[in-house]
Amino acid sequence: MRPMIPVSKAINIIKRETGVLSTERIDLADAVGRVLAENIVADCDLPPFDRSQMDGYAVVASDTKNAPVTLKIIGESAAGSGWHKTMKRGHAVRIMTGAPVPAGADAVVKIEITRGTETEVAILEPAKKARPLSRKVRR
Repeated sequence: MRPMIPVSKAINIIKRETGVLSTERIDLADAVGRVLAENIVADCDLPPFDRSQMDGYAVVASDTKNAPVTLKIIGESAAGSGWHKTMKRGHAVRIMTGAPVPAGADAVVKIEITRGTETEVAILEPAKKARPLSRKVRR
């Protein structure tokens, strides 16, 4: 059995033995199965807002760190008709898949880990702070 070589040496061998492929411009319809030679950057975000990836409740993640906790429901954000106010701590907004995440919220808790009434929701597990989905393009 031969001893293994260090990873850094293996990487150098791969770089030395692997050539760089040439590039070419092709129609988009012919690009299936191909590899991009450079990054493609959109000139705008679509949708132009952070949106929920699930049904549940938009919350401030730090409000849920000691779950289970009960929060007051102050509105609803649905796809096509978002809730366009700023959330405050201690509040939750009922949210549907594809709906805009309200300003002030930094997490969405999936409905399966909640119990609620019309006016309050119990968050049963701590929420993780989400990273913003939209990124502003700088030119």
